[in-house]
Amino acid sequence: MDGWSLVRVAGGQSGWVLTRLIFMAIPDEVAQYAEGKRIVSYFSLGEIQDGDQKKNIWLWTTTTDSRQPYSFDSFRVFVWSLRRHRYETAYIERNLKGYAPVVLKDVAFSSGGKAAKAAKYPGFSICMEKKDGQRYRREYALLGIAVRFAGEQACEPPSPPPFEIAGAPATGPVTPTPAAPAAPQPSESLFQRLRKRWRSLTGAGPEK
Repeated sequence: MDGWSLVRVAGGQSGWVLTRLIFMAIPDEVAQYAEGKRIVSYFSLGEIQDGDQKKNIWLWTTTTDSRQPYSFDSFRVFVWSLRRHRYETAYIERNLKGYAPVVLKDVAFSSGGKAAKAAKYPGFSICMEKKDGQRYRREYALLGIAVRFAGEQACEPPSPPPFEIAGAPATGPVTPTPAAPAAPQPSESLFQRLRKRWRSLTGAGPEK
């Protein structure tokens, strides 16, 4: 079965395309590490200055099988090595059940133990299903080029789609369709009205 993705371009137009025909525009120096997996999404978490070059810190999600009910099964953070002048893995998790969307946000993290006051760092959160079958949004903080787990909470329920797709099953509240007005009954002719009046006066009763 083919998967479809809803795409919106910079000009505001949107439409459905085959997911397998979408290729992410992440630089080749990072995309080369995909190892045959399909890149589902990617994000810049910041920049590193290397001489006269600026190199992004990249977060991506990938999947080995697009037919699964979850969005991705791995995520990875790449940082630019100032010593080797190449991208290296700063953090990776595999064999998970991850669900869109990935959220970029400032994350509270305490690097001095539980008693220390937490500070805000650039970071992201991933919604994933754990062994108990429940979904949790796990937060990660970016400390320079190091990634640290910062906590988790229950994933928020997905919002209902803003519109319906013809033939697709309903996933949100459905507005009942107003009933069609009843068809008007044909009016009686003058002869029929006179005949009915005569029968009521003579006691002949209604027609059978």
